[in-house]
Amino acid sequence: GSTYYGAAKWTGLRHLIRLAGARGEQVQWSLTLPWLYSSYGNGGRSGRDNLHLGGTLRMMGSERSRLRLGGEFWVPLAGSGLAPLGERRAFGRLALLGELAGGGLETGLSYTWELRGIGPETDGGPWPDAWSLDLRLGRRPAAGARACFLGGGTWQPEGDLACGWLGAG
Repeated sequence: GSTYYGAAKWTGLRHLIRLAGARGEQVQWSLTLPWLYSSYGNGGRSGRDNLHLGGTLRMMGSERSRLRLGGEFWVPLAGSGLAPLGERRAFGRLALLGELAGGGLETGLSYTWELRGIGPETDGGPWPDAWSLDLRLGRRPAAGARACFLGGGTWQPEGDLACGWLGAG
């Protein structure tokens, strides 16, 4: 998949290869290998981004819908010079995820915080904790394949929208 990011003076593309698996119907895991391009400062640089490790535990649900508790961890391996998207910082995320199987709609409400003291030293102060809402609409045309559109927004504790995103995969 790919995600586009942008601001007044830069653009970025994050390309993802995601490996996922399951242990029965209750536990799912994923490993995401991202590659990042950033035009920040008219540099046109690309390189590796932070590795993502994640998992979910199915809490309840039926064949038509399900509710899961998820967790994710970013390992700070981003290449230097890819700021502002490729920050070499570690993060954790806890999420409550819902899915309606019939409509192909997935939603997620998550809380993200920086895991200070893990990984390389970073410039500047700690990043603020944030709440995010994600929506994904997709179809599974074949076993193991999926096409989708996604979007969402992140709000910081002050209630301000920190960023929004759109993507496809």
